Amino acid sequence: HLGPRAVAKSRSRWAKEHFWFAMVKAYLRYDADRSVGVITSRECNVVLDHSGKHALTGTVEAISVWNLRQGALVRDLKPSKGFEKITRLCLKGGEKAVCAAGYADGAVRLWSVDDAMVLQTFQGHKSGVSCLAFNGTGHLLASGSNDTDIVIWDITAEAGIARLRGHVDQVTAVLFWEGPSTKRAESSTVSSARVVSSSKDRMVRIWSVELQICLQIVAEHQSEVWSLAFNKTQTRLVAGSTDKFLRMWTLDRDASGDDSDPLAVFLGAVPRPNGQGS
Repeated sequence: HLGPRAVAKSRSRWAKEHFWFAMVKAYLRYDADRSVGVITSRECNVVLDHSGKHALTGTVEAISVWNLRQGALVRDLKPSKGFEKITRLCLKGGEKAVCAAGYADGAVRLWSVDDAMVLQTFQGHKSGVSCLAFNGTGHLLASGSNDTDIVIWDITAEAGIARLRGHVDQVTAVLFWEGPSTKRAESSTVSSARVVSSSKDRMVRIWSVELQICLQIVAEHQSEVWSLAFNKTQTRLVAGSTDKFLRMWTLDRDASGDDSDPLAVFLGAVPRPNGQGS
């Protein structure tokens, strides 16, 4: 038998619980309509144009062009109809400002920055685009995705020419390796194109675009690899991971990629005491 005070307390608790559930149920009836005052989306990177005067950011489904000196919005590259969120941006080299944008649905679109119009659309991924890179001439574009695939696009032919499969988790970075070779002339053709990629699976891979095979797997990392960079001559590769180390390799395009003749030879690791990771 409960006294009056206990009964009142029980009723108060019941009322609070039912009020909370009612509020949650009412809240779940509403979906987000739009965002106001967005400078850049959390999911997207920021890129600078080749003059260094403007920054391009992904603002939900639009690309925003900002004047850095004035701190003002110059223009938005908006679709005529709704697109998915932008997840990655990459600028193409050359006189005309062309920006590749990757989307959450796996699409890749090329935008004319000056004309604010879509030039080309590519569909080749099952989930969001996580990284993009043009080759030196701008004729080839590589896109990596959460679906673990890398697709190589021929911008001139407006078609995909290779799909590179081997990673088992999200592709985090991709670069075209066009460094010097003593055995073959410098070339940007598909037959000589090579790509270096990294992934959350802790692996760095070197690929032949023509053969669509992995030439070498670099497995020095103990945690997710998130960034890649070359030196100016592309004879050195640096990779950053979440274990607080930058790891470096020397590169040789004339090597076969076999264990006895690797394309990438490990040089060492540099600690980042103030970096992220454990």
